[in-house]
Amino acid sequence: MGWPSSARSTGGASPATLHPPPPYNEKTAHEGPGPGPAPPKSVPAPAPIPVRLSTDTLHRTPTLPSPPPPGSFAALLLDNGQQITALRLPKRMIAPLSAAISGAWPDGLLRCAASPVQGGWEWELNGWPFVQHVESRRIIFAMLQVLYAAGWAVQCANNINKHHLAKGTIFLKPGDACAKTFFGISFFKEDRIRLIDAPSADLRAAFVAIAKTWHKGVQEAKEKWPGCVQVKLKGTPFYTNDRTEQDLIRIILLDILSAFDALGYELVTCIEMADFVRHEGTQPETWFFANKTRSREGSVRSSVYHGS
Repeated sequence: MGWPSSARSTGGASPATLHPPPPYNEKTAHEGPGPGPAPPKSVPAPAPIPVRLSTDTLHRTPTLPSPPPPGSFAALLLDNGQQITALRLPKRMIAPLSAAISGAWPDGLLRCAASPVQGGWEWELNGWPFVQHVESRRIIFAMLQVLYAAGWAVQCANNINKHHLAKGTIFLKPGDACAKTFFGISFFKEDRIRLIDAPSADLRAAFVAIAKTWHKGVQEAKEKWPGCVQVKLKGTPFYTNDRTEQDLIRIILLDILSAFDALGYELVTCIEMADFVRHEGTQPETWFFANKTRSREGSVRSSVYHGS
């Protein structure tokens, strides 16, 4: 079977079926060209669509809708190894978030004050919490729990700063207040998956059982720290150029998502939280899960996950 022709199809008749133009006639040339052959009835000639852009149109200032009131959207920035910034969160949220940070980080807060940016607030933590793999995730678990209880939900998360100390930004929007318990899956180095603070034994058992289906097997599966289960896979599944292995590790992750969903938990967002001074692409994101929200009627309602 030959390669397809590089000529672009227009949907009309082929050149072989078109009639040639009439020969030039000096007596009728001054009258302008004749009508020529009509296009095939099955493909009517499209009427031209005039496009006219005046100078006023090109240089006119557009009329924009009024901006939403402050607080319609907000953000949390994980700025560096020891600082968190809130943008456009109501001031009443600062005290409960400060308590959540202090409760999750044993060394506590060094400073909590308004930032130079209007509507901003900064927390500076003692020590370097974001170098600590488990504690750094627990800070975010605690803050998200407070935010959801107050009616703030994650819209999306990404890292728009490529500085080596930068981490993710969590974008928030108002929603229904609800009680959520957060936990996470982190991908560490090129071969390890960690489940942090899973709220049930069923989640931990499913996580380990699915990880062990990796076609090369696992080197170890153990509780690395209290509340943190680590599975070290054989090979380098998160740093491989082999397409088959890339697909197979994604099958593992799909199975984990399916199992957690069946147990009543959903993926809320993914956040970049490198534990060290990172180079581009050295560590994947952390997955943040929570229990599915129950509506007033008692049915389970899943919040839609918007990825970065």
